[in-house]
Amino acid sequence: MILKPSQLTPVIFILLFVSGTCALIYQVVWTRLFTQIFGSTIFAVSSVLAAFMSGLAIGSYFLGKVADNSNNPLRLYGLYEIGIGIGALAVLLIFNRLTPVYLWLYETAGHSVMLLSAGRFILAFCLIIVPTILMGATLPILARFATHRIEKLGLNVAGLYSVNTAGAILGSLLAGFFLIRIFGIHFTIYVAVTANIAIGIIAYWLSGNTAVRAYKGAETQRMNSEFHDASTRRDHRIILWVLAISGFTAFAYEIYWTRALILVVGSSTYAFVTILSSFLTGIALGGWAARLLLDRLKNPLLVFAWVEIAIGLTATATIPLIFFITDAGIIANVTGSVQANWDLVLAIRFLTSFAVMLLPTILIGATFPLVASIYARQLQNAGADVGRVYAVNTLGNIGGAIIPAFIILPLIGISRGILVMGVLNVAAGALIFMNMRTIPGKLRATAPVLVLALAMLVILAPTTMQLPSSASDKDITLFYKEGVAATTQVIASHNDRQIKHIIVDGSKIGGTGVVDLKQQMLAHLPVLLNKDARSVLSVGLGSGILIGESARHASIERLTVVEIAPSVVEGSDSFSEENGNIKNNPRINIEVNDGVNYLLTSNMSYDIITSDAKTKPEYGSNGVFYSRDYYDLVLKRLSSNGIFVQWIPLYLPHKDYTTVLKTFTESFPHASLWFNPPGNSYLVGSRNPLDVDYSHVNKMLSDVQQPLDGLRKYGITNANELLSHYVAGDEIISQEVANAETNSLEHPVIEFYSLKDYAASEARRRLENLSLIIDLRDKAIDRSWIKNLSHDESAGLDDARQAEGLFIAGFQKVMESGPDGYAQIRHYFDSALDRSQGNNDIRYHIMSGLTSLTKVAIARNKLQDAEEFAREATRVSDRGVEANCLYGMLLASRGEQNRAAKQLEACVAQKPMMVSARETLAKIYYRSGDLEAAAEQRRILEELNTEDR
Repeated sequence: MILKPSQLTPVIFILLFVSGTCALIYQVVWTRLFTQIFGSTIFAVSSVLAAFMSGLAIGSYFLGKVADNSNNPLRLYGLYEIGIGIGALAVLLIFNRLTPVYLWLYETAGHSVMLLSAGRFILAFCLIIVPTILMGATLPILARFATHRIEKLGLNVAGLYSVNTAGAILGSLLAGFFLIRIFGIHFTIYVAVTANIAIGIIAYWLSGNTAVRAYKGAETQRMNSEFHDASTRRDHRIILWVLAISGFTAFAYEIYWTRALILVVGSSTYAFVTILSSFLTGIALGGWAARLLLDRLKNPLLVFAWVEIAIGLTATATIPLIFFITDAGIIANVTGSVQANWDLVLAIRFLTSFAVMLLPTILIGATFPLVASIYARQLQNAGADVGRVYAVNTLGNIGGAIIPAFIILPLIGISRGILVMGVLNVAAGALIFMNMRTIPGKLRATAPVLVLALAMLVILAPTTMQLPSSASDKDITLFYKEGVAATTQVIASHNDRQIKHIIVDGSKIGGTGVVDLKQQMLAHLPVLLNKDARSVLSVGLGSGILIGESARHASIERLTVVEIAPSVVEGSDSFSEENGNIKNNPRINIEVNDGVNYLLTSNMSYDIITSDAKTKPEYGSNGVFYSRDYYDLVLKRLSSNGIFVQWIPLYLPHKDYTTVLKTFTESFPHASLWFNPPGNSYLVGSRNPLDVDYSHVNKMLSDVQQPLDGLRKYGITNANELLSHYVAGDEIISQEVANAETNSLEHPVIEFYSLKDYAASEARRRLENLSLIIDLRDKAIDRSWIKNLSHDESAGLDDARQAEGLFIAGFQKVMESGPDGYAQIRHYFDSALDRSQGNNDIRYHIMSGLTSLTKVAIARNKLQDAEEFAREATRVSDRGVEANCLYGMLLASRGEQNRAAKQLEACVAQKPMMVSARETLAKIYYRSGDLEAAAEQRRILEELNTEDR
């Protein structure tokens, strides 16, 4: 049966839909593969993206012409699709040989970011050039095949473009939510390769059963319109320039919207996929809307001009919309109330992204079909014309992926960047108006005035346009920077100015307060375990406190810290007092790079490597820091006696927690797990068995001259109090997690977490992991890793370890039942104190547990219980600063003025910037008649308020 080309339209749509799906899968997977070698810095990712899109532009421009000279474009399309599949498979096979080439490039480029970025682009371009060029040719070829009348070209292009984009949406969702998570990287590529080859075979077969028209010498007439009758080469050059500007701004909007929306939807891989699919959905709808409307347009050029202006205006309108959503906390409140249903959370996030981008993306999606319908003048050149239009739009996209991210954003920020892009779109529309001879002169003259007015509006707009974050409205912003890689903010608590956090893309990653214990352990534990250490590498800077604490040890001669975001390096200056002014320490070298890439390209070895990866749903790519591939790189960079210490949060889903343990113990010849309540666990890995000198550790911690105050303030003052935090070694751990999965770059199970794993509350996840830790501790009896341990010291360590176990059991009850289980909790806590009397570490943790109960009781308005818990907390440990503060406030609330004053005075002695404590003290002094003391508190409060301003 011989079919007419028009009869194949549904089939062609299906083929191009699947082709678009494959193209997005390739883009996602290739980007992941390249970042494994190039690193995941914005420079590396942009190089890969530019290479991908350059291939598309070249293919559409040069191979689009080939369709015009072909007697059977459908057969040619089939061959191209087969070529895409074969080329993509070749990319995968060659990729494994790319690492040595990149290492040579890295050494050749030295420290030049420009040379290295150019080299990455050339390397990526050369590798993926064949399949991407063929991808770029598919749309022009099918547009040529489907079009037999020139006036129908725009409709066909719009339909094909919309369907192809819809396929890209499916590709992003399949790769981001299913294929990589379930089957891994290679299988995902194989699926796309198979689909491409199948498409090609089907198209090739259909081409033999299709009536072939004589494409050469086909009709050359144009449909009659004022614009087409008056069109000139100058007109068409202007149209292409405007389309290039439109492509430029479209990609810039995508970057800026993504950077803004991650503050709402998070920065997990799923969140990025959600934003991308929302963006593409608008594009697809815009293409289809153009298909429905093109036949009705009398002057497409005039419509194109208005569309450009509308893009600018609607994109600018997204700024207050984003601020409204984030400031009001609407999405955070809604998703917070449905955390148990992650499918619903993702749906809400998608709808949020969709709502922000809907109008401008629909308009953006209409531009390419509009321009194709305007630009293509002759049917015999339709393939070349569509290819040229597509190439120009793609070249604009490439510029939009580079200039707005690397130049505009660092200079003026996200919000102003959107405003600038909006002005560009309006200017582009005005340029068309100015060129149109059918528009009255007075109306054309208003175009530059409008553009100038908008430009002035951008210049004169308020200077403080900071996107919201997880900080409270009352918190004090000390630093804010919308950088190339991340938006970084440093805030201080309004109530206690000593509590500071550094926030990256809306998530707290370090600072003082509850996160400090983790930083202190990561800094000092490896130095105590490896007494001969002389060099340290820290992956992740954060507040800089960790590397600053490491630098306090005079024995450490060389310290390197790797941080991917330059804005985080700047933000760490706000912690110069807490981090020991690391920027002016000659022993500390700060490398702005991706941690994995640094380990791959460095030839240095280190005695200590620490890693403080942040693995939460809000962190997209940090799952790589718990992968087998990362651990293998770390092992290569460890000296013969070096050790690696990594923080593992207890709030991970239990399946992911066991995955990390299994992956770690499989990667390192020797490994151990350590736990420090309430929620910090640490993995220690090395080439050789752990060999800890008990006498050395005890001497270091007991000597107040040693720079270990960071541990002592948490009650770790001797070897027993430190070593009791040991949980188990690799043999016991391996047995317990034998059935867990292994996390790797090929199967990134941590990054692509199962949504149902996060349906459980954080408290439930912590309890599941805590139960595993208790089981591991109970089975760990080996002490061979501790040297120079006398019989009496061994007995003392046994007592400390058993006391730690009793405390953990009590803490488990705190998490399970809260204040309602206080009788049983108190039994465990008292037993722990009896077992290891004088144990400052146990006392500190019991005090912390009681303080947690105090907060829960206050939240439940059980103030009498809260007062009892707070009183016991202050009795157990003199390090309970927060307990003193809470106890004083509770006493004050029920009129115990003298006792309250005593507690609050102890509070402000250790927390001099505690606003609420000083305000309460001022009232107490005033009521008691001590006006001088009250005035002094008011003076200090005024100074604190002045500092805020």
